[in-house]
Amino acid sequence: MTRIALTQVAYDARRACFHARAVLDDRAPVDCRWHGPQGATFSRIASGLSQAALRHRR
Repeated sequence: MTRIALTQVAYDARRACFHARAVLDDRAPVDCRWHGPQGATFSRIASGLSQAALRHRR
């Protein structure tokens, strides 16, 4: 199982997306974005950002 740490989660109104730094296991951090609704719950935001971060791993 991959451990994902999301840091600096913020909504970017200019790009209409959530932005975060993600650390996958012990690798270097990557920037990820998720284009979800601004009023989404944190669990949905975390899920979307985690999926975006996993795409960087491939």
